[in-house]
Amino acid sequence: MCAIYWTIANIPAKYRSTLNSIQLALLCNTTTVKEYGYDKVLYPLICDLVSLEQQGVYIEHLGACVKGTVLFVSADNLGAHSLAGFFESFSVEKFCRFCMASRTDTQLQQMASQTMTMRVILCDGDIRKLMLASRPSSVDDLITCLKITLSLQYNFTLQFRDPEFDNELCNLTDVSELPDKPTVKIIPVLELVEIASENLDDSVSTADTVLLSTSSQQMRKPWPDEFSLPKFSVDVEFRLRQGNLSYLKDGTYLTVSKELKHDILHKIAETLYARFKAYPQKKDLRAVAKALIAAHPCLQETASPTGYDGWIQSLADKMGNYRSKMRALGHEDVKVNSGKRGRHSVGGEPPNKSIKKPKKGEVNFLPNFPDGHDATSLEKARQLLVDEMKKKNPDAVFINQQMDFTLSLRRKEVVMDKPPVSQMIQRWPALFVENQVSQEFSRVVGKNLKQEFYESLDASLP
Repeated sequence: MCAIYWTIANIPAKYRSTLNSIQLALLCNTTTVKEYGYDKVLYPLICDLVSLEQQGVYIEHLGACVKGTVLFVSADNLGAHSLAGFFESFSVEKFCRFCMASRTDTQLQQMASQTMTMRVILCDGDIRKLMLASRPSSVDDLITCLKITLSLQYNFTLQFRDPEFDNELCNLTDVSELPDKPTVKIIPVLELVEIASENLDDSVSTADTVLLSTSSQQMRKPWPDEFSLPKFSVDVEFRLRQGNLSYLKDGTYLTVSKELKHDILHKIAETLYARFKAYPQKKDLRAVAKALIAAHPCLQETASPTGYDGWIQSLADKMGNYRSKMRALGHEDVKVNSGKRGRHSVGGEPPNKSIKKPKKGEVNFLPNFPDGHDATSLEKARQLLVDEMKKKNPDAVFINQQMDFTLSLRRKEVVMDKPPVSQMIQRWPALFVENQVSQEFSRVVGKNLKQEFYESLDASLP
């Protein structure tokens, strides 16, 4: 028999499933359905439904016409297949009405479950349980789903705890690697935004100080009066912000994990080396630690008189490690001291002897060669400078550009070879022109010589 029942959906749930609320709408033999089809069998019911939608049914108790429509159709598997025109046998190759999986697929592949429960680590202080409606088909789909569900406005990659490696974190490259109830960690990704050259601030270019904007040399700056902390990664900034809120609320200090401390120290060491000094003094590190605690009071040390003595020592150790890393990469300002701090020093010199580092405010003490150039190409540029200086009227712009370009070669000779003045006059005649003396001071120290001289004179006046 083929039977169709109906019930009113917008009545209380406790009455909706009672027998007296379920009414018979149509009843016929299955042979009649197969002979005439659902179109003719359901035709009277469909006409009644059209009338219910358009005219409605007059209810005397209410004194008005009430309209209705079909909300949904519920059926068992055979009935649903028959109504939709599918095969009514589950022994066929493609038996599922929800997907195109074949019987062979279900035997050879693991089919995705309808839901997926996972543990998501945003940071050490924010770990959430998440249930997805379906298992994503790719890593990109999972990232998109997490962005929408967690309202994340930044790009990130994913790591997961791999049961095959004692639940240690591994990069996620394929969703098939995830266990049934995985733990994933969100790793924020910072993107560099290209800035148009016309938007760069060129206010530092004056008649007395002309630097090449196209130079690939990394020019450091003098140590600032007040140190400004660099921007940390999104994850670190979030944890520090949460720690500061807790500190302001109830005076609770943040428990700094090994990973968090490493990220903070690494970013600060990177900034100090790239922008200011390879060998900061203790007073410089004290200024950095003080700025760190001022910006993030949750990082204070309870056992320290100042609250940041331990950070000073950690910064000193981190700078030593960072210099070792830069030395291995071939950076000249630290490579020149290679082997001088250990027992097996170069040339049999005692450890810590003749360490070459800035002592008189040189911000560009020993810069690297420009990208794509070596000592040979810079020597050719130096020879062009010598030839230009032999002319009656040398080109001042060309000389200034070439002196900027060859700064790294010139500093290497001065620092490592320590040549006499007579040899410097012969190899670098442009360096002893009045204008280039001021320029060289600006290149090495990062200050305007004339301006500094006149300001010092003004300060000495009564």
